[in-house]
Amino acid sequence: MENKPKNATQRANISNVGKEVTLSHDQKLIINEALKNEAIILSDLYDLNEIEALELIVTGELQLRNFRMLTRGLVAVICYFDTHRFYLQILKMLLILKSSDEDNIPTKLKDFINNLIADQHLFNKLINIQASKTNIRAEFDKLLLPNVKGLGGPHHQAILRDIIEDIEKTCFEVLCMMALNCPQENQSNILNNLLGVLRRTNPDSEFSVSQLAIWTAVMIFINPIRLKNALNPNSVFDIFKNQLEQQWENLCVKGTVMFAFAVSVKVVQRVTGARGPKSYNETKLIEQAIQNMAIQFMQAFIVGVTNFSNYSFSVDVMDSLIKNFICYLPEKLQEIFNLSEEEAELLALEELRKDSSYAKGHQHFKAFLDLIISVYTPNTPQIREYCEFFMQHDQLRNFVFQGRSISEPAHFIKYLETLATLSLGSFNMATTHQQIRHVELAGMFAWLNLAEVIARQDPESRRLMDENRQWNCVEVISGMLTSAFPLALKGALYRFLAALAIDEHAALRIWDAFFRERVSFIQPQTGKLDGIQRELEEKECPAKLYDCTHGFLILMKELFSKKNIPQSNQIEPYLKYITNSCLCQFAMRSYENGRQMWEMVTVALDSLYELLRRFYVTATTVQNQTSRIHVLTQLLNDSSLFRSLTQVIIETADRIEDGSPRNEFRENSALSAIRLLWIAISHRSSMADAIRNADSNIIISSLDAILLSPLPDRNATNYITLLMAFVEESDFLLNHTFYVIKILRELCCQRPSLQSRLVQAFLPHQQILKDRFAQLTSIANRDVAISPLDVSLLDLEECDSASIRGDIIRQIVELMIDSLEIDSKQNVAFLLLGFNMTNIQATRVITEDSFGEGTSCLHSFLQIIEAFITAENPFDLPYSALFEPTLRLLLKLVSFNSTSSNIMLRYLRSSNDLIYRLVTCPAFKNIDPVQNIDDVNVDVSYNILRRAIQGIILHLVALEVSTMLKSGHISEPERFYATLLFIKEHAIENGNTSANENSMIIEEQPKDVALLWDLLENSKAEAASIAPPVLEKFDPKKIDDLLKYCLRTSTLGVEQMDVEYIHFLLNMEINSIINEDINLIRSEGKEIMLYCTKYNSRRLLEAACVQLLSGWISMINVISFFAPVNFIDKEIQKHFLRDALYLLLKYARDVDMNPENLSAVSNSIFRLVRAICGMVKRQEANLDLRKVELSYILSTLLECLVLPGYSKCVAFKMDIYGSILCVFAWPIYLKRKKQSTVNGDPFFTS
Repeated sequence: MENKPKNATQRANISNVGKEVTLSHDQKLIINEALKNEAIILSDLYDLNEIEALELIVTGELQLRNFRMLTRGLVAVICYFDTHRFYLQILKMLLILKSSDEDNIPTKLKDFINNLIADQHLFNKLINIQASKTNIRAEFDKLLLPNVKGLGGPHHQAILRDIIEDIEKTCFEVLCMMALNCPQENQSNILNNLLGVLRRTNPDSEFSVSQLAIWTAVMIFINPIRLKNALNPNSVFDIFKNQLEQQWENLCVKGTVMFAFAVSVKVVQRVTGARGPKSYNETKLIEQAIQNMAIQFMQAFIVGVTNFSNYSFSVDVMDSLIKNFICYLPEKLQEIFNLSEEEAELLALEELRKDSSYAKGHQHFKAFLDLIISVYTPNTPQIREYCEFFMQHDQLRNFVFQGRSISEPAHFIKYLETLATLSLGSFNMATTHQQIRHVELAGMFAWLNLAEVIARQDPESRRLMDENRQWNCVEVISGMLTSAFPLALKGALYRFLAALAIDEHAALRIWDAFFRERVSFIQPQTGKLDGIQRELEEKECPAKLYDCTHGFLILMKELFSKKNIPQSNQIEPYLKYITNSCLCQFAMRSYENGRQMWEMVTVALDSLYELLRRFYVTATTVQNQTSRIHVLTQLLNDSSLFRSLTQVIIETADRIEDGSPRNEFRENSALSAIRLLWIAISHRSSMADAIRNADSNIIISSLDAILLSPLPDRNATNYITLLMAFVEESDFLLNHTFYVIKILRELCCQRPSLQSRLVQAFLPHQQILKDRFAQLTSIANRDVAISPLDVSLLDLEECDSASIRGDIIRQIVELMIDSLEIDSKQNVAFLLLGFNMTNIQATRVITEDSFGEGTSCLHSFLQIIEAFITAENPFDLPYSALFEPTLRLLLKLVSFNSTSSNIMLRYLRSSNDLIYRLVTCPAFKNIDPVQNIDDVNVDVSYNILRRAIQGIILHLVALEVSTMLKSGHISEPERFYATLLFIKEHAIENGNTSANENSMIIEEQPKDVALLWDLLENSKAEAASIAPPVLEKFDPKKIDDLLKYCLRTSTLGVEQMDVEYIHFLLNMEINSIINEDINLIRSEGKEIMLYCTKYNSRRLLEAACVQLLSGWISMINVISFFAPVNFIDKEIQKHFLRDALYLLLKYARDVDMNPENLSAVSNSIFRLVRAICGMVKRQEANLDLRKVELSYILSTLLECLVLPGYSKCVAFKMDIYGSILCVFAWPIYLKRKKQSTVNGDPFFTS
């Protein structure tokens, strides 16, 4: 964490322009004027060693490809801060290791970590870093000096800002972990240093993150849990007592320390008994702390620090402080409550007298409730866990329930807000209703917010609110929405109804009430919208506040997500309001708060997405012109709705490109816009088919017209290029990237091909896109998770980043495969992989730079394959589902019909011998039969996946062996023959091969059955037919129709049931039912889902077996074509060919196949027969013995010819007939050569 200081000798060395300088690792560099000047500037700026400064400049130049539009000096500044960030993260990881898994740490590492913790110099260095208050603004000011000019534009500033903020947070966490693990002997010195920094806190300056770090570390030392286990807690108390007697610049900060000190004293006195501290007057301490405004300061400044909830140590400290104060000092809490009530009553009296002479009072209890609200409002897992503890502890639960006795309205409102924050609603609201004595708008808001929280989190309370006929809340609220109530209150009412609408029954009641009250309707005479539209124009627009509309949109989003949606003519006014009034005009209105604009746009877009997310277009829906068809038509044309949607995307993309500070709400709107665009594009194909089938006059644009047309004001940019701005590896754009990749894949799948136009659009940005996709697809240094059982992601709300990254990689691989299939010459795959697009054959494949970093996603894909090869059990890896598609992509790249075939085969052969290592890896050699297809689990999925992978690897081997044998190389094919056929060393003809005689040594002993024969057996899988579920409550015919409707073709070309959509439909159906048979209905729903899962597994197994058979046939065809090879004994080769023929003929008899697969099998039979006969032709001796051998083959072929299952397969019969003719042709040739006749020959008369 300290820079190596400047050195006069080294400065003299780098000042010698033209001279050679030695860097670290003995690297040599010739100094030029520019390098010298930049290194000296960096050295002076950070008091940095000159050689290290020079290395930063060189590193900056090497990293230029990752930082577009930056100079090497600016990148060097980034590298400087990034280096410090990584050192801190290493220290943090070591400290985490000690806390989480100390028992399993090696002794040497444990000693090293303990020495770090005991290092007072390191601890004081951390304290000094925080005390120096280094922040982004100060660092930027240094870089802006005229002699430095080290601060670039917004993009450079955004990168530096993220790194410095990360450094600040990591340093914060390290300091707290060091405090938590501080040895007893260092405690006095460290604690005095920390408190000394706090005593010097300037009351006029903002309480910064650095000061929060120091404050949190102090609180950790006095944490009661830590002190309870301390041998001598008095020593800590003595330090605090002495420091509190000193002069403090900021009395409020002193008050917070006194508050924590008093609470800790009380706790330790209560729980430690005889080992308790000396006599400290904690009552006096707590009173003085409260008088010093400790509670108010903690709420406003400590919890008020930006992103306070991200600092888990501070949250933990504050949670402990609040709960211990409630539990161990209840009398003081009651005292400040009584005092606050008296102050409020006196204030109310003075207000009635119109006398302003009375001081308002400090309202400490209200401030304490504000503190609780501020601490527990953020919705993080840590805070949710802390909130739940309030109802698990008796004294905390008493505090919650005692709040019902509050009589003062302002305090009671705060109490309701506290309950809503803690999400505690399991109490009788009727008992508290009578306590509100003033009809205040704030009270209404508080009650509604609490009711909304209860309704969202407790299904039983939600049902009671909906069904209670004494309340009739849906009808009453609907009436209020069309009456003259404040618009902000209406917004809260809409949000409460949205919470009720989670239940299907309540949603239908809300629709009925809205239609009855005419919340939104179209004037028959003018055709204009009325109802909520009038409030928008007359009240919200002039006030620039849109609380009512925002709440309405939240409700519409919930209602549109339900199964039962009213008829199109009924919801037309509501859709028009969302599309025309909210979305199409959002940019033309003025807003008091820009955040509200983006939130409204986000919810409006999400409402339309909910309307379309589970919709499948049919000819009937097109004929009926349903509301969904109307929305889709607008989204798939150059309509005002489409332009508004793209306006959101353009605005956000521009801000990303120019490096503007992040705006989370704008980014959320862009995500909603991209997601809605994707769902519309995914429906386009089915909608076009439905329009043709329905003979409708609806017109929709083609995908190239939508996405490849130039922007209205930018002729050089189209929409798909603009969307690429969202393709980033960073977490905050990960969801955007997911949907952009899905849109790009839809484009790549289009026929006629759009590949050339996509390449033309992306070519100016090839380097940028290549680097971004390389980062996206990398499995190094980031969490990636995707298993064979994972379905393709659709909604990302509950998905972790590792799963999203895994699905993104799979989508990228699939879009590249699609691109290669559609256009083998100019395609997106070649562009993203870094090929030379002007001449593919001239491409020089480079996958990593001199630092070992990937230069394209090809490096990432090779990493995935390396993991498959080297892992002891690759299917245990979290990204095991990526193996099959990645190998399939590799197969596409090396296949003979691809322009990249020769280039890729040469690269794989020369760089890491990848194909041979695939054949010899344990995962490929593992023969693992499927025991029970009915038992759908991970093991079954892995067995299915393994067969598909084995088939792909065999295809790769066939291509490699074929290429090498064609070019006359035999050493490489030898190894493959040996591995697959387990040839012993003596089987190689030393006289006929140029290979090294040791090249065929096999590490393991030959098996009784060759690996290649085992693989053919592995392509068979016995699976009983799957019985359909027995249904009593569901209509079997309707379920059967539903399942047929939900059949989709997967990326493997396999027919699969869309289990996610079926699950959604069943859930919607079950959730809309309320009767006593609900458990039986749910059970039948599970049986349907289990049947679908088994069906999918069965079809996947069949496809995997076909894939393995296909690879096996490819390999056998290569062996047949090149037989005999000159590095194996001819007789042994003939035996292999004959074995392969008999195995294949037996396979044709044993396994039922479709005509396509049967044709491939029969063609391979023909090739094998021809190869065997060819070898007979070359061997004239022992003619009778040859006839006998051929007679066995002929007999087997004739048996296959009359197989009843294949009598209708013309290709099969033609190949068998051709094979029989081959058998007849060679003996005739031999007899003619010997001047003999065939008449009377027993070979032909038999």
